[in-house]
Amino acid sequence: MATEYYMDAITQTPYHANSFEASAYPYNANAPIAASAVAIAAPYISSGSTLLSVIQTLDTPFLVKQPIQVEIQRVDDAYVASFENANLSASGDNWIDALTNLKGYLTDIFDELIESRDILGPGLRHDLEVLEQFVGKHPDAQQG
Repeated sequence: MATEYYMDAITQTPYHANSFEASAYPYNANAPIAASAVAIAAPYISSGSTLLSVIQTLDTPFLVKQPIQVEIQRVDDAYVASFENANLSASGDNWIDALTNLKGYLTDIFDELIESRDILGPGLRHDLEVLEQFVGKHPDAQQG
């Protein structure tokens, strides 16, 4: 059985699944992620293990309506970050790059699906409905 870890996206601190307490991490959608967070040594993810992280912020004009749980796995020499609820994943040379690439991909797809809402098939319409539960745009951006 694979070992699961949770990752606090702000402090970049890993926690073993058995010791994680969600109540210890209050959600604050407006909390900025410090630039220094990326410089913290990333935990080693062995093949077959899963690191769980939470996306709490996105680049402007996007906002996170509720925390987005992401699974990060090591696949050969790359890392893959997946947001399974919306069938999205992205890869990177390390887990931070994979998570960053997923955030960019998530907002790009969200924008494309919003713009194409009227012509989406059932599968993509469902993916958009899922994304809309987690992602939105700042009210000021929607007025422009």
